[in-house]
Amino acid sequence: MTSEAFMLSFPPMKRWQGFALLLLTIQAPAFAEGIDLLNTRSFQGGPINNETVSQLRVKWVYQTAPDTGTASNAQGSISSTPAVDGPYLYFNDMTGYLTKLDRFTGKLIWRKNYVNDLSVPGFVVKGSRNTPYVKGDLIIVGSNMGLVDRLCRLTPGATPSALGCASGDGAIVLAINKQTGQVVWRTKADTHPSSKITGSISGHDNMIFVPVGNWEEDWARAYPNIYVDPVDPASHYPCCSARGSLVAMDVNTGEIRWKRHTNIGDDPDHELTPALRALLQPKGSFGTSTYGHSPTVDAARRQVYIATAQTTTAPQVAQDCEQARRRSGDPNANIPGLPAGVNCNNLN
Repeated sequence: MTSEAFMLSFPPMKRWQGFALLLLTIQAPAFAEGIDLLNTRSFQGGPINNETVSQLRVKWVYQTAPDTGTASNAQGSISSTPAVDGPYLYFNDMTGYLTKLDRFTGKLIWRKNYVNDLSVPGFVVKGSRNTPYVKGDLIIVGSNMGLVDRLCRLTPGATPSALGCASGDGAIVLAINKQTGQVVWRTKADTHPSSKITGSISGHDNMIFVPVGNWEEDWARAYPNIYVDPVDPASHYPCCSARGSLVAMDVNTGEIRWKRHTNIGDDPDHELTPALRALLQPKGSFGTSTYGHSPTVDAARRQVYIATAQTTTAPQVAQDCEQARRRSGDPNANIPGLPAGVNCNNLN
């Protein structure tokens, strides 16, 4: 099997001169994954609509990986929308490449491998599933895919592959010069070994917004064989210790402006009093990844909207409260040792 990028065109029609090419009369702004600030994923006024979409024809094909004739998990697949910038397309594929094409001809401009071309020690990126965020001369992407090397089971002398093992260097954001394909800056949005950036990056003015998720759910149920069936019954991952977050960065430098976790963990939280902070010991609340979407920016209200996944662990105090309810059959059951004014019903 192989994966390919397609260029589509309309056949000649009376109301257009020659061919009306897909994306010829529409421009994707910098926030390409959601098309616009409001993440509508909708082009207004272009030639493609419910009446003309059936007339699309293949104009060119670009093959991301050789056709082996056999099934290969995710080999070369393109799981996110390409970004459009003038006459060029930028996209990621699951073999670990970032590619720039001429969008009218399919001609390859450059192709960069994340491991060999875009990584340095401590900032190893195995691949990305983002729609690249285009701003000025920069293409900005976040890291995704892979397992932590120290936990992977490799035969002697084997080399970790892009879909097999990763460095555990955390969730990394790369800014790449769109002319040369060279890295301009790199920043870690999160240092947890399982953290990743599956959702595409959004931005407004000189700020970008990075949604951070993690691999822990996958690792806990099937580690390290999340790409093969059947899963390994002996797999083990000490779940869980990662949290989702939204990170704001300077688009020109990668400097982190602020970071907001999607729930509280076992580290000090400035919003909690010491008494409430103590309730999080010995283990906090983890999970609530932000992935699968790009943050939506409301510029007028100066707000950013994200969605989260499920929690993976709860603080011990929450588990104790739930056990008290079940033992007593009383939905208002309480437990001893809570701070003044705090009970099981208002912990949330």
